[in-house]
Amino acid sequence: MRLTTDTPEFNVQSDPSTRGTWGIFSTCLSTLIICVWTAVHVDTPAQRSLLWSILVKLGWMIIGLFAPELLLLLAYRQWAAAQGLMQPLLDHNSNERQFQSPWTLTHAFYACMGGYAFDFPEVKEADSVISPYGIKFLVNHFPHLLPEVSDDNICDRDQGSSLAKTISLVQLLWFCVNCASRRTQGLPISLLEVTTLAHAICMFVTYLFWFDKPLDVNGPTLIADTPEARQVCALIIKTTFETALYDMPNLPKGVNNDQVLLRPNSSLQSFILGDAVPGVEGVYRSGLATPLLYAMYGIPHFIGWNAVFPTSIEQTLWRTATIFITGWGVILCIAVILIFRLYPHPKWSLIHVLIAFYGAASVYVVTESLRQLFYLPPGAYELPSWSNYWPHFS
Repeated sequence: MRLTTDTPEFNVQSDPSTRGTWGIFSTCLSTLIICVWTAVHVDTPAQRSLLWSILVKLGWMIIGLFAPELLLLLAYRQWAAAQGLMQPLLDHNSNERQFQSPWTLTHAFYACMGGYAFDFPEVKEADSVISPYGIKFLVNHFPHLLPEVSDDNICDRDQGSSLAKTISLVQLLWFCVNCASRRTQGLPISLLEVTTLAHAICMFVTYLFWFDKPLDVNGPTLIADTPEARQVCALIIKTTFETALYDMPNLPKGVNNDQVLLRPNSSLQSFILGDAVPGVEGVYRSGLATPLLYAMYGIPHFIGWNAVFPTSIEQTLWRTATIFITGWGVILCIAVILIFRLYPHPKWSLIHVLIAFYGAASVYVVTESLRQLFYLPPGAYELPSWSNYWPHFS
């Protein structure tokens, strides 16, 4: 028997230069899930089960997947609230209480997201979370009641993973550069990629607004049950007229939601709808930010203006929806201001109609993005020359 001494020939094979329908879909889906999961920073939960925390996170993810502009607007408003809380927190050192750990924007976010709560055994929800306005009240009048919390303590409560954030940013950067590379090389971009790009941009800016906000904090810092704490809590309750103090549909005239000092951290609605949908005052406070943030989601859809559509009607609907989504912030502000000024007792039927149109436009954009995936031109399946060599998920 003759033994061969031939050695295998060294060989390197390039990856395919094309992609398939499933490859496009899975890449967009993985990019969306990774970016939304790491971008969402839910408020500090009350002492609840792991299942409840997961449901809250999933609720936010659904908003991030189907209405990223709402999540972006909420992130901006929370960032603005944290910035507004910074000065009172910094000024506390000039008062009677001297904190050892300097207050940072992380502390302000921690306070705004429900990081402090009274701990009274008989309270139905086990603890009552203090609102940002309530934190200002305590800092100005009872700073000694606030427990000492350092950045390290907050980070210990923060279950977020730096690795997960890094992976998300790498995936997001790869996707954006990949879309830009396809444009420069004259390769068509699917509408699903256009929609994913719009989501990715919103998630990236959302992440910037929430950069200093702790991620997945597992519980609030409790203010000990002392006679003075009970007196202060009673004073707060008396000040805000109710015991269910965050979402009060019948506030006395002259008292607005910003003046609520305490809020129960109880319902899924408070996590998802309480801060995400701006009212009249929210639109005024957001100012120019509302149109700009909504436009940030709509503008990328113009990339698909001249894309290949199954029918010309679908192309017209896409263009109409793109214009409406991009201008939604301006339309909303004008409608709210006009209704508020023209009618002493405004009826919100017009707003409801506009919201219905906006919802229909958003649903159509997503639906058409999926439908067009099966009518792509041949060039849409070609890959940019470098894309296979960038680490990413697909």
